[in-house]
Amino acid sequence: MAILTFPSIVADTQDFGIKYNTQVSTSTISGVNQVVELPGARWKGSLTFRDLTVLESSTLRVFMLELRGSSGTFFYGDITHTAPFDNVLGTPTILTASTPRTIKITLDSGTDNLSPGDYLQIGSDDQRELKMIISSTNTGGTDFDVVIEPMIRRIDYIGLDVVYNNPKGVFMLTADDQGKWSSRSKAKLSDMTLEFIEIFQ
Repeated sequence: MAILTFPSIVADTQDFGIKYNTQVSTSTISGVNQVVELPGARWKGSLTFRDLTVLESSTLRVFMLELRGSSGTFFYGDITHTAPFDNVLGTPTILTASTPRTIKITLDSGTDNLSPGDYLQIGSDDQRELKMIISSTNTGGTDFDVVIEPMIRRIDYIGLDVVYNNPKGVFMLTADDQGKWSSRSKAKLSDMTLEFIEIFQ
């Protein structure tokens, strides 16, 4: 099933953040906590649409039905930050000697640095991953070490594209019963809410 493009309808509210994957155990004898961070941190969010016109509502309804519950996937990124804070130039790829949490890239001469809080998209294929920059350090010339969260999950990341304009990940609905909407009969306006989480394939 092809990955869908999210409709160009702006939500009234967006909740967006990250869910880490940890295991916590507490000793019944000493009460000491042991915390283990596991792979699998991923982005999750929810969108609420209010007072949709008939056309907007129909567009979202078709999109929800095309997803077929949690079986379908779609591209999505945080709508509150779709481009770097500064004037960044270049078409970087991940260089050798990178790690899943610190990637090495080269930008164009004279470019501004990427900033903490900027998003990156790792890869341009159907397995792309969405990341946020923690820090970006110039290591000489046009080379940068960029620390990201969450860490890259795929193992074939060397040479992948690094996208900083309109970056997106791949998401799925968190439940199968979200293909529903509420309407007000006189104005024919509709409301709709959906919840979703990043998926790795």
